[in-house]
Amino acid sequence: MSSRYDNSRVKGMLHARGRKIVNGDGEEIILRGWGAGNWTNPEGFMVGIGEKYMGSCMSPELALPGRFQSGRTMTTVIRETCGTKYAREFWPRWHAAHLAEADIREMARLGYNSIRLPLTAWVLLPEEPEAEFDEAGFEMLTRVLDACEKYRIYAILDLHGAPGGQSGLWCDDGLDNVPHMFLEPESRERALTLLEELARRYGQRWIVGGYDVLNEPISIPRWHHLTPELEAFYDEAVRRIRRHDKNHLLFLEGPVFATDTRMFKKNFDPECSNWALSVHMYSFRPEKRSLFKFLEVSRRLNVPVWIGEGKSNNIDMCGFYEIAAREGIGFNLWCWKTVAGAEAGAVKYDLPEGFQAILDYAMQGGARPTYAQSQALFDGLIERLKFENCRGDAEVHRYCQRRQGVEIPGAAY
Repeated sequence: MSSRYDNSRVKGMLHARGRKIVNGDGEEIILRGWGAGNWTNPEGFMVGIGEKYMGSCMSPELALPGRFQSGRTMTTVIRETCGTKYAREFWPRWHAAHLAEADIREMARLGYNSIRLPLTAWVLLPEEPEAEFDEAGFEMLTRVLDACEKYRIYAILDLHGAPGGQSGLWCDDGLDNVPHMFLEPESRERALTLLEELARRYGQRWIVGGYDVLNEPISIPRWHHLTPELEAFYDEAVRRIRRHDKNHLLFLEGPVFATDTRMFKKNFDPECSNWALSVHMYSFRPEKRSLFKFLEVSRRLNVPVWIGEGKSNNIDMCGFYEIAAREGIGFNLWCWKTVAGAEAGAVKYDLPEGFQAILDYAMQGGARPTYAQSQALFDGLIERLKFENCRGDAEVHRYCQRRQGVEIPGAAY
């Protein structure tokens, strides 16, 4: 495996140099890693409820998030079944168990060089009238960054759930399927304040590979008219970040699940010219033409491209990620850890025996377990999340890193 791919080149701050991403020594590095989905932004279909309960987010009508569908609605169920005090203490325990030093160490052992850290705003900036940061949340993030530095894994900070929501679907952990961040000045300002605080706190940390400014903004058709608002938000966000941090690489995503590139017509970082286009690709055709619209932006604006989120079947990944690497494009797979049975996930955990009672209550109006029973079930869930109690999928690593011993069709060479 080329040294461009592994963590031997994880040293110094990342920068865009033309269409390449380079490390602190000026060496090209192809970012290859995993996204820590479900860590601060749990999604119901990846934590146990099954896709049949997710409902539709594509409707032109207002759609409220389902119970146990997101971190926000999971919190309600935990409070109902376990009590307010337990619910208040649950998420710090979840965060610590879901992404620990052992997880980062394993990524490094497997040869990855980066991790995308999806951040939900309320973990760092609670939803209260006063814009006061949660120091415990930042301490948790700093511990993860310390582990990344120890094992040489670049960490890309991804604002996955902005205040009020930015996507128009459940993955932004918003109030409903409305991108309030683009409609409410207060939510917009809180998002900018949080991005600015991340830059202020981590602007000197080289292990931070960069800031993925906003995940999958305005992805649903009914909100596409807000694309000019997204461009204006990026202009202001970049200006505010650069007040404190003129060093780190910025990753910018277009609308429509980070696939629409039409808004990228200018240099979004005129002060530092240190940014890259981040795109999301799922179930792609393993051909160079799948990259053409992204390469067009890259060549026209002379910026790198990064597949900041995506996945496909093993054989297609084995061929396609090598095609992308020839253009200097790395990948980040979604996602590292999920419940057994979910399609995504390199690391799987099982639900505790009897946990179906919680899901039946939350999703079907079943009998509510007692407080003691519920607390025991959620305690068991926390234990199952820990890396040492999970099991890995060795096959996905062999294929997506194109390791010796995999069988692939001749067209993938």
